[in-house]
Amino acid sequence: MLAGLRDPALYRYLPDPPPTDLAGLARHYRRIAGGRSPDGADLWCNWIVRRNADRQCVGSMQATIEAFAERGERVLIGYMILPRFWRLGYAREAVTAMLDSLFDAQGCQVAEALVDTRNAGSLALLAGLGFRIAHRIQDADHFAGATSHEYELMLDRARWRSRPARPASR
Repeated sequence: MLAGLRDPALYRYLPDPPPTDLAGLARHYRRIAGGRSPDGADLWCNWIVRRNADRQCVGSMQATIEAFAERGERVLIGYMILPRFWRLGYAREAVTAMLDSLFDAQGCQVAEALVDTRNAGSLALLAGLGFRIAHRIQDADHFAGATSHEYELMLDRARWRSRPARPASR
C-alpha cells in the first residue's frame, strides 16, 4: 500500500498528507485495526481491497458505525482506490461489498459519505450505487491553498435492498 499511497493524485480532494514511511503507515494501520475510536464509542471497520487474481492491494475501505445511533443505525463510509486502479470497477465492487456487509451483517440503516464537490468520479460512483445528496457543506476544509466544499450523501437500507442485482465479483 505504501507506494500507491504516495501518489499525489490520490490527495487532490483529500486534506490528509501521504504517508512518509512504512513505520508510520504501520502505526496508523495498528491504530485503526483496534476496531474502536479512541474513546471506545464508535466501531471502526477497515479493509484493504485486494485483486482476486494476484492479491495485489488496490485500495482501502473504512466505515465508522456511530455510537450515538441506537444499534449502529448510522454509518459513515470512506474509500480510497489507488490511482493506477481507477476506472476499472474496483471501487464499485468494493463499496458494494462493504454496503452489503454494513446493511446486512451490521444492521446499519443509513450510510453516509462526505465527498469534495469537485470529485466527479466519486460523486458518480455513489450516485450509481443509489446515494443522494442530502446537504452541501460550504467551506468544509482548507488544504493545498484552497477552500473545499463537500456534499453529504446518504443511502438508506431500503433503497439499497431494492436495487437491481449485480454480477458476482471477479
